[in-house]
Amino acid sequence: MVDSNTQRLAPEKVYIAVLATCLEDGTVIPRSFEWEDGNRYNIKRVIHMQSLSSLRHGEKGIRYKVLIRNRERYIFLEEYNNLRRWYVERRQN
Repeated sequence: MVDSNTQRLAPEKVYIAVLATCLEDGTVIPRSFEWEDGNRYNIKRVIHMQSLSSLRHGEKGIRYKVLIRNRERYIFLEEYNNLRRWYVERRQN
C-alpha cells in the first residue's frame, strides 16, 4: 500500500497469535507470540505501552514496545468494530 502523502510504501501488517495475560484492572500484557513460520518468540519485558488511534481508518489500539531476544520491537493490539487482533509491521527492504 502506498501512502499518498509521502509516496512510500506503508508497512504491511502481519497478524499473529499472542499469548497474553489480562490483569484485574483490564491491562493486557503480551507474553509471547507465534510468527507466520510457526516460530514462537518469548517477550522478556514490556518496556512501554501507548494508546493509539487512526481517524483515517477508524481503528484504535495499543502499541507495545517490547524486548525480544535482547532487541526492542513493537507489537500492536488493534481494535476495529469490536474485534481485537494482534499484529507486527513487516520490515520493508
